[in-house]
Amino acid sequence: MRIAIVSPSFPPQGASGIGSYSMHHAAGLARLGHAVDVFTWLDTGADNEESWPGVSVHRIPNYSFVSVLFKVTDVVWRSFCRISQLDREVASWGFIRNLRGSLTIALVFLLRYRTAFDVIETPEWGAPGAFLHLVTRRGVRVVKCHASVYSHAIHFRPYERAAHADLVCASMLERLSLNHAHAVLSPSRALLPDIRGNLGFHRTVHVVPNEINPEVCSYLKDKALHVAGHAASGIRPFTVLS
Repeated sequence: MRIAIVSPSFPPQGASGIGSYSMHHAAGLARLGHAVDVFTWLDTGADNEESWPGVSVHRIPNYSFVSVLFKVTDVVWRSFCRISQLDREVASWGFIRNLRGSLTIALVFLLRYRTAFDVIETPEWGAPGAFLHLVTRRGVRVVKCHASVYSHAIHFRPYERAAHADLVCASMLERLSLNHAHAVLSPSRALLPDIRGNLGFHRTVHVVPNEINPEVCSYLKDKALHVAGHAASGIRPFTVLS
């Protein structure tokens, strides 16, 4: 199968939990014989296209006018959130980040990849894939729930004040992606209260553990990726959360 993985960042330029998961997951799927394409848009100073055995990495360029547009939008949105809550320190980064990712990915797939993939996976609760159902004509859309802007705000509320408007709009994109996915996965049962309660998603959720090696990788000058030890070995049979 031809599989697409949508990740906000991807090693070595982008260091994040979702980027690490996406790297190992792509390597494991490639070892099983699948053709994997990774799409990422938050990395800077990176080559637009690169590849290693079985995997093609597409680093979507951060054009200057796009960055300026979203910076201006972010300033306006942050000001609105602070004024509406009369709080100069309130956090409001989730919605604009999710919006940028969802619009970027939708545009890329609309212009080049409408019918290219059998499976499209969006980790991190899938917000960047919120509009994929509008621009793709084939492919199974899968969301792998790792971290949600909404759930982060709930759990870290004593340490970070999140703007109510930002939570509502960010979770709207996350919920949109979940509702239009063909399958929703979770690496742990511990996320069930967030999925069910905070985002109000009541369809079937499948538990698929993340089987990765903590020894990450070494990245050589020729950009050939060598995974140290055992990467993802494949997808186990689904365990259904009731």
